[in-house]
Amino acid sequence: MVGDALSIEPYGVMFRRDDPQLKAAVDKSIRKMLESGEIASMYKKWFEQPVPPQGINLNFPPSDHIRHAWERPSDSADPADYR
Repeated sequence: MVGDALSIEPYGVMFRRDDPQLKAAVDKSIRKMLESGEIASMYKKWFEQPVPPQGINLNFPPSDHIRHAWERPSDSADPADYR
């Protein structure tokens, strides 16, 4: 994987549209992970460090788009919102 990305695919969490209590719980949990830095730690663990059982390191630091999404969480799935 080298060169410019061919497309941008935002990460997302999917659940039923008509469940406002679940959405509120998910939003609260993600907000807490963002504010505490836990999301960055988890990303580093799985994408920038050796991963068990074979110790493969993907060496895939977060892109500017991912950092933007962490700084400005959104319900939008429009890739233009991540530029």
